[in-house]
Amino acid sequence: FNEELAISARNFEIPLADTAMYRLKTSEIGFSTSEQLIYVDSMQLIPKYDKREFSIRTGVITDRFELDINRIEVGGFDFPAFLRTAAIKATSVHAIHPDFRVYKDMRWPFPVGKRPDLPQTTLRKLSFPFHLDTVLVSDGSIHFEQRVAKTANLARFSLTHMDADIFSITNDP
Repeated sequence: FNEELAISARNFEIPLADTAMYRLKTSEIGFSTSEQLIYVDSMQLIPKYDKREFSIRTGVITDRFELDINRIEVGGFDFPAFLRTAAIKATSVHAIHPDFRVYKDMRWPFPVGKRPDLPQTTLRKLSFPFHLDTVLVSDGSIHFEQRVAKTANLARFSLTHMDADIFSITNDP
């Protein structure tokens, strides 16, 4: 790229998917072609319904997600490859203070014939090249809650203050 292009948008919010069970909200999102950088400040994945109503609306066992990330930086993003072939190629993704919450209500029936793909299967099914050299997580947390069938108890499990380095995420064999 010989030309510099930098764009940012503040207070960005959109509903996700046709069912609109979630909305995505950021305080700022932007990119710079000369810096090969994409960034997102204060990204939130927000369920449209509380835990009880979410379970009622889905009617089957499913995960309800909440995500709050202070900042995401995608460095070394290959803008020319993206514009030519829709390829996602970057040298680094840094998630700063991600807080991920999962809730599952096991009192509902299992969805018939709908087993979600494992992450590596989903990655292989992408119709465009995808390659991240390094993913860094700083001060992350995961909180999992599960409502157990035949009891009023709620099982809880948390991992906090996590740092992680993940290398070579790709669909290129």
